[in-house]
Amino acid sequence: MCGVLHVEACSFSNEFAVFWLDGLFLLWYNFLMKAFIKKHRRWLLLLLLIALIFLVFYVFDIFCLFRAVTGIPCPSCGMTRAWFAVARLDFRAAFRYHPLFLLAPVLLLFITDIIKIKSNARKFVLIAIAVLFFAVYAVRMLVLFPHTPPMTVREDALLPRFFAWLHGFF
Repeated sequence: MCGVLHVEACSFSNEFAVFWLDGLFLLWYNFLMKAFIKKHRRWLLLLLLIALIFLVFYVFDIFCLFRAVTGIPCPSCGMTRAWFAVARLDFRAAFRYHPLFLLAPVLLLFITDIIKIKSNARKFVLIAIAVLFFAVYAVRMLVLFPHTPPMTVREDALLPRFFAWLHGFF
């Protein structure tokens, strides 16, 4: 009998706790999250779209669309590996994978307008970062391509297979 009363008491307190936590969640959602979602809807939708694109790429084993189509590395090739190396605190490997890995967050801050500067200076900074990326890309292609990861050729890419198919006709 004592066990039955104990179970009922626990059941009542669990229901009360669930009701109380549910009320807190609704309070949090209605007053804080709705305003946050309304204010940042554009960025949240962009993040959701990016997450869905990454999910599709992961399912189809495409990590870089540029490389999957052309077979050659893109200017930002190695950036993900560099940040994984930073997460392991291996900064030497991160620099080897992509020497400009630290510019990615700066670029993101400029693109999202978190860092606000005048439009002329903003254009100059963005163009300077783009020129720097392509200059580093050119040097990496000359020095590392095609034998050093991540600057290797992907033979199963769309264009190399298409050119091999065309070569079969001639």
